[in-house]
Amino acid sequence: MKKIFTHFIMMTLVLLFTASGSFAGDGISASSYKAGDVVEVTGKIAPGQDLYLAIAQAKMFAPKDTNGAFEIKRLKKDAKKRGFTFDTSIPPLYYMITNVPEKFGKVGKKKFGGPSVLMKKGQGIYSTTMFYLKKKFNDVDAVARKMMGPIKSEEQWNFLRYANESSYGINTIVKESNRTGKVTIFSKTVIGDDSSGNYWDKGTSVKLDKATGEFTVSFKSFRHTPPDTKFDVYVNNAKIGDYNVTKNGFWLSKAYRYMNPIWIVLGAVLVGTYFSMIGAAGGMLMAAFQVLVVNTMGPVGINAANVLKPSNIALTLFSPLGSFYQFAVVEKRVAWPVGLSFGAGIFVGSIWLGKYVSAIL
Repeated sequence: MKKIFTHFIMMTLVLLFTASGSFAGDGISASSYKAGDVVEVTGKIAPGQDLYLAIAQAKMFAPKDTNGAFEIKRLKKDAKKRGFTFDTSIPPLYYMITNVPEKFGKVGKKKFGGPSVLMKKGQGIYSTTMFYLKKKFNDVDAVARKMMGPIKSEEQWNFLRYANESSYGINTIVKESNRTGKVTIFSKTVIGDDSSGNYWDKGTSVKLDKATGEFTVSFKSFRHTPPDTKFDVYVNNAKIGDYNVTKNGFWLSKAYRYMNPIWIVLGAVLVGTYFSMIGAAGGMLMAAFQVLVVNTMGPVGINAANVLKPSNIALTLFSPLGSFYQFAVVEKRVAWPVGLSFGAGIFVGSIWLGKYVSAIL
């Protein structure tokens, strides 16, 4: 009787172990990586199962966490439209690496480019592809829906879609983007093996032997992951550990990017010199420099457009200080009525209208 009872307990444990998407094996290859390094996870799941490897930033973000005045208003408005709340929290950086990405969404066409004033939403003169997450949480495969680590509710799924598929969500929350040329298309969440040929799967390897359940996954971490960012790792919804991403270069806390500061200083000096000599297009040049060269994104919770503005405002402060004496006192060729009117417009734009217009455009 005792032997029968023992065998019964063992069989029950085996069945539970198998049904829950069990994991066993080597785990994460290191406890710490530099930003941009390749992360590798190996192990074994139950034979016949699909692999769902969720890698999620440990520190969650909810709209209530931002202190940006405009961001608070915009996120409150978008939350009502997109089906999440002001308290809904998600990992800003979240990846689902799997051999069955089709269970979470599908690849579709994405149009972009062209004058925004003439093009409606979803229109453009160029076309590429992107991975669209399923519109509803319940549309996700029933098994896959339970394998997403910290993403467990309809509101979180809606917020995840918003953060990774809308330009405002990417520029305010995620700060990572997949691009065609210099144009942001979306931010990847569901990733498959790079044999798919999809540009968002590049650098990712998913090897799964379904007969034995053994797997090896490797992917390149985000090059601009903030220093000391912790990630939790889940295999088929079982947390197997975590790792830390450390600094890899000079970190720009406002730009939220790694870059050699020498290039930034030289670029800013050149833009300032041009603006002082010509007196035109300085703000546009500085914005272009930050967007195309530095790729300024700003801290999580602050929209990138509202980080660009302070640098551009500095042009209108330091350039006049440098040239005022020469033009006004020595050469006496300052048109005061025009100059003062121009100054009044600067105050209106910077204090009142500027933050709204720059965020929208």
